[in-house]
Amino acid sequence: MSNRLKCRRTDDGDTTIIRLDGVIDEETDLESLAVNLRPTVRFDLERVTRINSFGVREWINMVQSLGERHNLEFTRCSVPVVEQLNMISNFFGGGTVVSFYAPYICPNCDGGEVEMLLTTEEVVSNRSGMDAPPRKCPSCGGAMEFDDVEMEYFLFLECGETHGVS
Repeated sequence: MSNRLKCRRTDDGDTTIIRLDGVIDEETDLESLAVNLRPTVRFDLERVTRINSFGVREWINMVQSLGERHNLEFTRCSVPVVEQLNMISNFFGGGTVVSFYAPYICPNCDGGEVEMLLTTEEVVSNRSGMDAPPRKCPSCGGAMEFDDVEMEYFLFLECGETHGVS
C-alpha cells in the first residue's frame, strides 16, 4: 500500500472541500490543489498519516498563499497534523481549526488507544479550561481517559492558531 498523498476535491456551493489521504512529503504536489477554488476552502485532514520537514515547508507556503485569498477551514485533523500544529508556528496560515482527533484510552477494557473526534468549540468552551471533554468507550461504554498531556496537546488552541471557533 502506497503512502503517497491522495487528494480528493469536491465543490459544494461557496466551499471547496479537499480531502487528503497519506503522507505530505517532498513528493507531494500541493500547488495543484490551489486552482479554481471557491471562497471558502475546507481541508479534511483525517487521513493524513505523516508530514515530514519538506512537507511542512510546502504546506506552510500553500496555506499562507491561499489564506490571502480564501477563508480556510481545517476539519478532522489527524493526530500527526495536531502534532505539527503544536510545533510549527502559522501551520494553518490564519485558518480556522474546526475539529481534530485526540488520543483516548479506556481503563476498563482492552480497547487500546482510540482517536476521538473533538470540536474546537467543545474544548475551548469547557469551563475548567483546556481539558479534554469526556468520551465513552466504543467497546464497553465506560468513561475513557485522555491519553496525552492536555496542556501540551491543546497548546495550539491557547496560542490562537484556531483564529476563532467555527
